Amino acid sequence: MSTPLVEARGIVKRYGPTVALADGRLTVLPGESHALVGRNGAGKSTLVTVLTGLQAPDEGTVRFDGEPAPRSPTATPGAPRSPASTRSPPWYPS
Repeated sequence: MSTPLVEARGIVKRYGPTVALADGRLTVLPGESHALVGRNGAGKSTLVTVLTGLQAPDEGTVRFDGEPAPRSPTATPGAPRSPASTRSPPWYPS
């Protein structure tokens, strides 16, 4: 089996007392494509903000090609959630 391109395990994200994502998991192997599908409030957007580095997870790990994901200097555990973000992910060229 090849190394996953993206692997997120046990991702937890809280906003104050609200648990937005509990035990989020995603594994994407080379050549695969995935879709995030679910009801409103299921944690889809929260998982994407963690994967892109816009928010730091409160718990769990994110790895890209087997290496720990770089921490964004602007990603803060427990930071307030905004409905839309205009910041680019730290890996996106300016």
